[in-house]
Amino acid sequence: MGSLSYMTANACSSWAAANKVQNDLRYRYSGVSLTPGPVWRFNDYVSVYGVIGINYDDYSSHFRQSPFKTGDATATNHSRSELKKTPPAYGAGAQINLVENMVIDLGYEASRFNHGEQTLTRNSLLFGVGYRF
Repeated sequence: MGSLSYMTANACSSWAAANKVQNDLRYRYSGVSLTPGPVWRFNDYVSVYGVIGINYDDYSSHFRQSPFKTGDATATNHSRSELKKTPPAYGAGAQINLVENMVIDLGYEASRFNHGEQTLTRNSLLFGVGYRF
């Protein structure tokens, strides 16, 4: 069995600090994984599988800090960061054949890597429907 997965996420967060500063954080993630592995068929209806492969992760963030306006022009601080990694990916799942030539797939896939003192983890719950012709 083989799996090709694509995932993307975007998030924004804004908050005001006690020192009258507005903070804005924008975050973007995209990832692609390719994971092959064996399938164990128990009967005509249920199979389980395990996969291991590679994942391509692309993280980026943009942080902006600006003072609340008090009449005069004020400076704004910006910082951007970008991180691209190719850690191993792994997962497991089950396939159910309710009718002939059709399968429902439910699986879990994850990847993890260290960046400095942080450990970044991507966890995915996968759902699929397939047809064999």
